[in-house]
Amino acid sequence: MVNKSPECYGAMLLAGLLASSIFISAAFAQTSQEQQPGKTQPTISAPAPGSVFPVGASALSESARTFYKSVWGVEILGVRRVSAGTWLRFSYRVVDAKKAAVLNDKRLNPRLIDEKTGATLMIPTMDMVGPLRPTAPPQNGRSYYMIFENPGGLVRPGNRVNLVVGSFRADGLVVQ
Repeated sequence: MVNKSPECYGAMLLAGLLASSIFISAAFAQTSQEQQPGKTQPTISAPAPGSVFPVGASALSESARTFYKSVWGVEILGVRRVSAGTWLRFSYRVVDAKKAAVLNDKRLNPRLIDEKTGATLMIPTMDMVGPLRPTAPPQNGRSYYMIFENPGGLVRPGNRVNLVVGSFRADGLVVQ
């Protein structure tokens, strides 16, 4: 049986928009590179098998990784630009669901703050979909993400950002 509710159409529309924006941005990037003579195209390497979200070596020290695992119950995977830089995706893996519950608390409004400019990015709320973040109780071993608006591509790769969700704070995350 096919679900023909308005909520289903909204979810399908959002999925279509996200897929098309990724396709268009990839095509635009390829076209703009082809138009510049004398420039070589960059080599893109795939992440290692089993890794969800590669993070640069300078992003977090081992002591910071250990701190977030022991105090907050999460392994921070990183912050990456998505949809041609109009959004930023913060990804994390839960290792202790009780400690990580603050990240999924729907009463709290997560903020991503650029260290250089002081710009504060918020999570958008989509019609019929809701906020682009998890609100169900976290489960051990699962990966989650939050999407932040990045109007005009204000925060760029290499910038350092701070994530604040209630009492949780992750400082100095490098945008990939």
